[in-house]
Amino acid sequence: MRLEDAMRAHDEMQGGMVGNCTVRVGYGRGEGYASSDAQAMQPTRALWVGNISPNTTAGSLRQLFEQFGAVESARILTQKNCGFVNFERLEDSVRAKQATNGKELDGMVLRIGYAKVPLKGVEGHHRLRNMIPTAPPLTMSGRIAEANAILGTSTVGLGNEDVLEPGVPAMDEQLVAFPYVTSLPPLPESRDLPFSQAKLREMRKRLDVQCPSGEFDAIFNESLHVLAELCTDYVGNMLVQRLAERATSAQKLAMISAVSRHIAAIGVHKNGTWAIQKLIDCCSSADQQSAIVDALRPFIPQLLLDQLGNYVVQCCLPFADGRNQFIFEAIHARCWEIAQGRFGARAIRTCLEHPNTSRSQQKLVAISLVLDSVSLATNPNGNILITWLLDISAFPGRFRVLAPQLACHLRHLCTHKLGSTSILKLIDQRQEPDARDLLLNTLFFNPEPQVLEDIVSDQVHGASLVLRILSCSNIDDIEKLRISVRVQASLQPLQKQGVQGYQKLADLVDSILISSNKLSLQPSISSSSSSSSSIPQADPISSITITLQNSDLYSSPSNNNGSTPDSFLPTSQSNNPTNQQYFSSSILSSSYFCKRKRISKELKMGLNQYFKTKTSRPPKTELKVAKLSDFHAHLRQGEVLQQLGKILQDESTATQLLYVMPNTQPPILTTRDAQRYYKEIKTAFGNGNRAEDIDVVMTLYFHQGLTEAEIVEAKQSGIVGGVKLYPMGVTTNSSLAGITVDWRREHYISEFIEKYHHVFVAMQREGLVLNIHGECCPISTTTTTTTTTSDDGNDNDNDDASLKDADVCVMDAELRFLPILVELSTRYPQLKIVMEHASSLQTIQTILELGNSENSENSDNSNGSNVACSITAHHLCLIVDDWLQNPNNFCKPVPKYPADRAALRKIIASKNPRFFLGSDSAPHLYTAKYPTFNPDPNPCDAALNTNCNSRAAGVFTTPILMPLLVSIFDALDILDCFDDFVSNFGRQFYSSVLSSPNYSHKNNNDNDNDNNTVTVIKSPTQIPNIYYLNQDDHNDKRGVIPFLAGSELPWSVKL
Repeated sequence: MRLEDAMRAHDEMQGGMVGNCTVRVGYGRGEGYASSDAQAMQPTRALWVGNISPNTTAGSLRQLFEQFGAVESARILTQKNCGFVNFERLEDSVRAKQATNGKELDGMVLRIGYAKVPLKGVEGHHRLRNMIPTAPPLTMSGRIAEANAILGTSTVGLGNEDVLEPGVPAMDEQLVAFPYVTSLPPLPESRDLPFSQAKLREMRKRLDVQCPSGEFDAIFNESLHVLAELCTDYVGNMLVQRLAERATSAQKLAMISAVSRHIAAIGVHKNGTWAIQKLIDCCSSADQQSAIVDALRPFIPQLLLDQLGNYVVQCCLPFADGRNQFIFEAIHARCWEIAQGRFGARAIRTCLEHPNTSRSQQKLVAISLVLDSVSLATNPNGNILITWLLDISAFPGRFRVLAPQLACHLRHLCTHKLGSTSILKLIDQRQEPDARDLLLNTLFFNPEPQVLEDIVSDQVHGASLVLRILSCSNIDDIEKLRISVRVQASLQPLQKQGVQGYQKLADLVDSILISSNKLSLQPSISSSSSSSSSIPQADPISSITITLQNSDLYSSPSNNNGSTPDSFLPTSQSNNPTNQQYFSSSILSSSYFCKRKRISKELKMGLNQYFKTKTSRPPKTELKVAKLSDFHAHLRQGEVLQQLGKILQDESTATQLLYVMPNTQPPILTTRDAQRYYKEIKTAFGNGNRAEDIDVVMTLYFHQGLTEAEIVEAKQSGIVGGVKLYPMGVTTNSSLAGITVDWRREHYISEFIEKYHHVFVAMQREGLVLNIHGECCPISTTTTTTTTTSDDGNDNDNDDASLKDADVCVMDAELRFLPILVELSTRYPQLKIVMEHASSLQTIQTILELGNSENSENSDNSNGSNVACSITAHHLCLIVDDWLQNPNNFCKPVPKYPADRAALRKIIASKNPRFFLGSDSAPHLYTAKYPTFNPDPNPCDAALNTNCNSRAAGVFTTPILMPLLVSIFDALDILDCFDDFVSNFGRQFYSSVLSSPNYSHKNNNDNDNDNNTVTVIKSPTQIPNIYYLNQDDHNDKRGVIPFLAGSELPWSVKL
């Protein structure tokens, strides 16, 4: 494809042997050799010269181009009518191309393009089998050519300044062509100062005491003509600093002019650097700053490499109106040269992280980092910048553009101490799985197995990297199994040779293969193999049950003896012969749940302390526990609100705080709506002491018309604590605001965030919480709109077919939303975010990882993260089988697999303060849960005849929430976690919201205070079959069925 590749092949193959025959190679005439390829390349110091006259010689070609700079070599390919000229400096090559392209030479119009710089020396034809060759430093042309396919070759603009995406320029030719100096000039010849040291000290003292302006001008005029010499003097540099502080604008310009010729040399002098830095700091006007820029521009690369000079450059970063752009242009043009230096790399990072650095400037540097990534990744100084790009920059697409760059050099990178770290970061991430998959496929499933063999054979870094990859939390177990098979094949020859040092890796590979339980690796499963179902199997911990009596609605299928278990946490799925062990390792293993040692230790503590077989601890019959702070409550309107008000007035509910959701009809869109709704709620509670004891926190409905002014007004109201975001079509009344999240769009995350950026910024500033129903809309099973009746008689379009995503189902709708959560947390580190009603292991894992990310350092949360998570009581009980069998258990997000339920229980047991109670208790009328009304229904029979997707989503637990939670925590033997989960942790996270004087219970941590606690006893609580809206009219159509209707709970509230 490329001429230079053909030339290199010619040189390497000429005279070689194929079998017993000597290879003879020559050049032929290609079909329409395209010079456009060479002309389209990014700048290199080698030029391709096409359309040369037959009379042109190498000497005349060299003579033509020497006027632009030193020429390393020139040669002619007479049979191709072209030649190559190699310059010593890149900028000379750029100028030569611009000046000669299209010019005539010996009567022929020249065509000029960039060529690949020939490598010095050729690697031998043979190498030892296990030898890892050291990759030579990539030339500029090599780096650019490899990156063209990733970054494109467009020459206009930077594209989206927040994204590293295809179609942006790889290198700016004009910036590269700038004639930066290759070394700093020496200081001017020293001449005797007209002042003695004593005189200089006297002049400085006069300036220190604020001498009159006339005297100042005299000192200034006396010093100006020797200002350069004064800068480097031990005492004189302090005099120059005082002059700069008091000088007028014209005098500052004169000072800049006096030192401009020697500004770089002075800036790296141990005394002069302080004078130059002070002079730059004191330049505030545009003309002064422009003069500084003109004087410093040619020296920026060399200054950045200097121990003192880099601080001179950093002084220019605060320049306004983009006048600091020259710094980033120099870094862009000479990135590798600067980044390999100790001071240069750290200076670049400081420039990138400066508050005055724009996103486009960061991207300009990021492009160069991508082009130089292979060399930088293995350089002790350059690796600092690769770490910034991967961990700090937060550019969407950064993994996607880096992976192809590094994939071609895995043999070298994976066996390098620093390079292997960068590879691991690209693999152990969830933001851009396509980048991770590219590296995994190249490393482990390469048609050339020698790549993996060479890496594994390196005991120091290669084997360690493979071990860490197999322990990554972002690689699923099936993929780990496939990798383990390949690794085992590579390990066997080494183990047979008796090579030591692979015991840990071999043990991990064996454990993965054993735990796989013979999981099929075939891409398709035969229909006759019923044992290959991908339904997750119950986690061994998930078999813990809560023992109840008379649990008719929640009993499991009869056993062989005809008896019915009395557990309301179903375990029937564990006996299903078609189940497959999808989650092959324990949820608590580092491969699935714990990315860092801190998390792993925390969760293993939860396992050891709370999920062992119960000891001989005496059973508890009476407890004093904290009252409930419910940070996710639905109170509805009209008759339902009135009935809930009566229920909550009962002391047995033991509720102290309600964080009220806004998805009513009409929704709570403004602060005035919230104030009106607040009064309705307080009226429903009545005027008794119980009503005064319940704090009510309101939320606004996130909608397209939400403004910054509304956020400010909401905060000032003192009753609004947050804004609830409902993606369109995910649950009850979620389509009222038109907030669409189309995850199928390529840049849907950035588009969504940019659209509502002003709202997020305002919420972050005012301290309001962003509450999120984190799901993407699942597929609709119909082609028309299906409606249900809401509690106050209005139609509720829960399943609008026009809103559905064709590639999402209810089981993975929450998982699809997690990338948005991660990006929101990263972009707005001071914005408190709550992922409501978590239902999956992946969500728990994501919240934990966000708590350990770099951006968490900026949060004021006690556990180091701005993201928290609410958990419902019913998600601690239910799995997918339960809502499929009983429509009263259908809610959004839907309960999922036993492993997901176990993850929720375990994170509560770990006492992580970012996980707390949000009941999501959602009362729906009987007719909404069972649209086909039957006066005497059998819920399970009704479920067989009606699709749950046409039903209202919600589980009603408000009247029984306290005894239900105590029963769950008692059965799991985690009662010592109760107060923190139901009250303390939530109040800690919402502390800034609850500081309003409208709330009487600002701190509920004092459990010795009777106002904050309630006593529960081991006495059964009978759950009614239905709660009627009107106690005088027992009309089932006007009633709400509670969770576990007709059952008994072993605990109750002592009144």
